Order: sequence, then C-alpha cells, then structure tokens
Amino acid sequence: MKLTFILMTAFLLQLHANTYSQSVSLNVRNVPLKNVFSEIEKQTGYTVFYNREVLEKSKPVTVSVQNLPLKNFLEVSLVGQPIDYIIKDKFILLKEKKMEETTAPVAAQAIQGVLKDERGQPVANASVLLVPSRRVASTNAAGWFSFNDVLPGEYTRRFRM
Repeated sequence: MKLTFILMTAFLLQLHANTYSQSVSLNVRNVPLKNVFSEIEKQTGYTVFYNREVLEKSKPVTVSVQNLPLKNFLEVSLVGQPIDYIIKDKFILLKEKKMEETTAPVAAQAIQGVLKDERGQPVANASVLLVPSRRVASTNAAGWFSFNDVLPGEYTRRFRM
C-alpha cells in the first residue's frame, strides 16, 4: 500500500512537471513576435507582460527549436530585436532595449569553429550561444558553426546538444 502511494505521488509530480516545463519547442517562419509569446505562455505556463509600442517595433521571427530551455529560447527569438526581457517567478517582462551610443565605427569579425565530442566526432544540430551577444548558431552535420559580423570583444561560447 505504501509503495503504491509513493509510486502514484511520483507519477503525479512528474506529470505536473511536464505540464509546466520550462523548455519550448517551436517551428515558425516569419510570424509576429506576439504569436511567439502566446506560444511561450501555452507551453510553459509563464505570463508575458509587454507594452504594445515595444512589440510594434519588432520584426517577424523565424525559429525552429526542440525542447530548448526558456531562457535560451528567449535569447534565440529576440536576436536582432529591439527588445530585452526579465524573468521573475512565472512572469516574463518585455522592455525596450536601450541603444548604446558609439563614437567610432568598429570593424566586425567572424567567429567560427567545429564542435566535437570527447571522441573527436563532430556534433551535429547543437546550439552554440555566443555570450554576452546572445547570438545563437546551430552546428551542421560536420559540427561546423559560424557567427558573422561580430563586434570585437571577449566572448564565451556555450554549447547545448
């Protein structure tokens, strides 16, 4: 009897965790950002708050991801957008990104590489996040990734398979 109770409790907790997971799967092409946030609310249970004027300045989004953590998904879908976000509890607050002033033009560079596993085999379809730029690239079948037009500076690459 106790074993049945423990198993049922574990099952219900797992079911609850899957219902409100913090990962997002989405495959859309040229859709308004508002639609992307509606999907985030459906899949995660998070509530998204934003000012209509902020979204009016946004561009349509094309994104194709499977089970990407919410924070990474937001970074991917907001690349090149004039929008920043804050996550607090079960809320996502969108705000206008502050533009930094530059005094002199700076030459952009390319960052590229090959992602390999511990056996030296290329890793295909992995996400490569360039921090702090929030830019994301995917590796191809040969493990190759590339970021173009990157401003000079110090960056960290994070990988998610």
